[in-house]
Amino acid sequence: MNDKQMQALIKKMEKQGKQKAKPARWQDPTLAATQKDPEEKVEAAKEIFQEMKRREF
Repeated sequence: MNDKQMQALIKKMEKQGKQKAKPARWQDPTLAATQKDPEEKVEAAKEIFQEMKRREF
């Protein structure tokens, strides 16, 4: 490789190395208001699994 090819390769790699910043994640405030608490989710999941254990598939 000659010097010109090496310089071109370096420039190409520098462009690829620069990463764009991720856009901020937008969250809807009404979504959080309508979701259940994590504790309620766990209790609901336990109830569902207990019901599944009772049934035979």
